[in-house]
Amino acid sequence: MRERLWLKLKSNRGASILMAMLFLLVCMLVSSSVLMAAGSNAGKRQSNYQEQQKYLALSSALRLVCDDICAAQYIGQYAYNVAPHYAYDDEGHSHLDYYIHTYTMQPGGWQSAAGATAALGDLLPLNRDLDAWLAGNFTLPVSEWNAGDKYIFDTDDPLINKSFNGHYQLLLTPGIDGVEKVNVDCVMREDGVIRLTATLGEAAADGYLYTMEAELLPAPGWAETLKLQNAPGSALNTMAAVSWELNWIAKKEAGV
Repeated sequence: MRERLWLKLKSNRGASILMAMLFLLVCMLVSSSVLMAAGSNAGKRQSNYQEQQKYLALSSALRLVCDDICAAQYIGQYAYNVAPHYAYDDEGHSHLDYYIHTYTMQPGGWQSAAGATAALGDLLPLNRDLDAWLAGNFTLPVSEWNAGDKYIFDTDDPLINKSFNGHYQLLLTPGIDGVEKVNVDCVMREDGVIRLTATLGEAAADGYLYTMEAELLPAPGWAETLKLQNAPGSALNTMAAVSWELNWIAKKEAGV
């Protein structure tokens, strides 16, 4: 009896089983950690992919609008007429007294250069605003008036917009997986600078709205381009074209 108890005390079969169980537990913990890490990396890759798709959609929509504006031109137009005014003396004889110069503004032309990809209809509000700007500056400097003559500057054409708005919104469908629409906010200042802000339709879970911005500058001296000439041709007169070029485009970071 004592010998059997002594043999059981010296036996290591239970310890082997315990060691095996501990080893199995360690393997299970390691495997679980590896699986959790793999799942986390997969989630991060999916999140990064979705974020890239969102910014790709914003960039595509913003580039499209920028390219179309830069490929377009605004051309101011006006008609000119000059007529003599005669005075009569007491004997009924007439003599030339002065000339009447009449400048009549026409709706400006909005033309697309080669390379535009979208219809000009979405960009026509810019044309109306430039008409409004030109109507507000539709005059000839007094220093260029002929002494004694009279000048009339007519902007009463009903097709000419008189109110400068400068703020429009476009809705584009970029055709990017997971992105249905992109809003493009277009603001043109009275100095001709155009600011574009592209945003996704809805904010992210953390409240951040994916945003990209761009700025377009008018050609140097554009205000001088839209200037009347002293005694131009009697037919329809066109001013030099006003065009824009991309100044910068950038992603707006969260919290900025």
